[in-house]
Amino acid sequence: MAGFAALAAIILGSGCASIHVPPRIAPAQCVVDPSITGTWTDTRMTQLGPAWSKLSLGCDCSATYRAQLLWMRITMRQQYRAMAGQLLRDTANGRTTAWPYRLEGNVLSITEAPGEVITYTRSATRSCAGS
Repeated sequence: MAGFAALAAIILGSGCASIHVPPRIAPAQCVVDPSITGTWTDTRMTQLGPAWSKLSLGCDCSATYRAQLLWMRITMRQQYRAMAGQLLRDTANGRTTAWPYRLEGNVLSITEAPGEVITYTRSATRSCAGS
């Protein structure tokens, strides 16, 4: 029973994580696709249970991703570029990850890994006019 209490304390104590990658994209290198800027949401079943996610793509190459599970919340703030149908994001180790995307109406499909396509629905738009 003491082992279960210790495990429960660890899980509850780690219930919220925030990951922030400092901006590395100079304003002159910021490339966005205005058609995908805004806020996108998704609900799906994962291996860890139901998950609700929100992806916000800004006109200034800023991106915020929030995922909520029953017992945990994750927030990531990063910089991105959108070029040639791909979301490009720089990782902390200096690599660039490319996620192909497709926009059809208010549905944004992002291929995060081979065979893993996440489908988001637009919940808010953002105009990049004057940015």
